[in-house]
This record gives sequence, structure tokens and C-alpha cells, in this order.
Amino acid sequence: MKNKNKKISPDIICHRNVISKIFNTIGTKPAETGGILLGPLNKNEISDFYFDNDGQCSKATYTPDYAKLTHLLKTEWADEGIEMKGVVHSHPNRFDRLSGGDLTYIERLLKCNPRDDFFIAPIVIPEEFRLIPWMVLRGQYNNPVIADLTII
Repeated sequence: MKNKNKKISPDIICHRNVISKIFNTIGTKPAETGGILLGPLNKNEISDFYFDNDGQCSKATYTPDYAKLTHLLKTEWADEGIEMKGVVHSHPNRFDRLSGGDLTYIERLLKCNPRDDFFIAPIVIPEEFRLIPWMVLRGQYNNPVIADLTII
């Protein structure tokens, strides 16, 4: 018999200013825009958000500007002890779950980064001013969970 009280996702701390930045950028644009979540190395903390203004957006997909984001991660942010914690993007029409394409992308990222046990992938619904803090755990790529998100 499974323990119903068993916690399946780690606690994540998110700074209030990150939520504000997300809603003031992604939340004001048409669906399928996004950016990356950043935080201190080796901590379950999201301390900043970078809006990916150069990402490719269509009515159905958001594709990050990999070259630019990888460059920033390896230079500016690495020098500051900051790493990527996840990707946040918006979906249209109250579609508040991760899509099959989202899950495939997250699985690929987790397989490329063996030290990460999870990937944070919130979905924003701009029309409702709502954020759903999805998380994908390593090895459970088709079973995303809602993260335990504490806003400070």
C-alpha cells in the first residue's frame, strides 16, 4: 500500500519579483512566448527570470533562442553562480497542461543534464492571469506534477 502522504516533488522557493516579471512579460503577450527561470547553483530556488524576447513564437509553439540563452548561461550567469532551473511559457485558450512537445523537450534537457533531478516548467495562461507550476521529475517524463512552490 502506498503512503498517501509521501511527497513526490521537492519544495521550490520562488522570489516574488520573478512572478511579477513573468506576468509583466509573458502575461501581457499572446500565447506561446517564454523565458528561462534562473537561480543559485545547487539550490531549489528561483531568484530571477529572463524573458526570451528573441525566441521563435507561433500560435502553437514557443522555441527558445538556444544560442543566445546557452551563451548567457555559460558566460554571464555562470560567472555569477547562477544556473537554469527551468523554462516558463504560455499556452492559449486555458490549455494549462504541458503538451507532448513540451514533455519531449524536457526529457531531452534532463538527459543532457544528468545532475538535475527535475525540471521546472510552469505554464502561463495570459487570458486568466494564471500560472501553473509544472515540474517533471527525472525518469517520469510523461507524468508531470505540480511543484510545491513557496513564494518569498
